[in-house]
Amino acid sequence: MRGVYNYRWNDVPCNNPCNYICERHKDITVNGSSVQFVYSSKSHTVLDIVYRMCLSAAPYKVEASARMLDESLPHRFNVIPIDIRSYSFIARLERIDLNSGWSTSEINISWIAYFSTPVGIY
Repeated sequence: MRGVYNYRWNDVPCNNPCNYICERHKDITVNGSSVQFVYSSKSHTVLDIVYRMCLSAAPYKVEASARMLDESLPHRFNVIPIDIRSYSFIARLERIDLNSGWSTSEINISWIAYFSTPVGIY
């Protein structure tokens, strides 16, 4: 863009050194959840969370949260994705209300997968 062209686009040869502006499309998101029976003798464990849908590519980012299905239990968790794949993601599930483990419990993992380009869902 140049002032002499009223700040409109002005194409120049590719070998001219210039600053540049990149257009980025809005992220495409896919979300889901998975109920798992989980226990740990420590304050954390590692889970393989399957998307339960076929994606044509791996997301570039996954955000996740966890909650006990039995809401009378005081357990609170952080979910930290550590390896993102096209069919699942590996996440560290950390108990944050106490520094201890928990007995076998049903935990709902909710997730949002982010894609920068359209993704096929099969």
